[in-house]
Amino acid sequence: MNQDIVDILIITMEECGELIQELSKCYRTGLRKDKLIKLSEEVADVEVMISLLRSRDLLNEDIMQEQKLKRLFKLKKYSSIKL
Repeated sequence: MNQDIVDILIITMEECGELIQELSKCYRTGLRKDKLIKLSEEVADVEVMISLLRSRDLLNEDIMQEQKLKRLFKLKKYSSIKL
């Protein structure tokens, strides 16, 4: 595995961890404006890393689309989230 791929994988893990932390803070402290700004920043960071994974052909778009449909079905069936 070349260093470029290693860096993308590691940074993506780190960014996902930061997103998890920010989601937890939003839950604990409420959806304050400053927290929503930080949440938006963390989601953007993760989106950039996902874009880099795509650009290196590390993601299978067909599998991802199928998984998205499965997730939506589960959310509709098992959660109270309005879809």
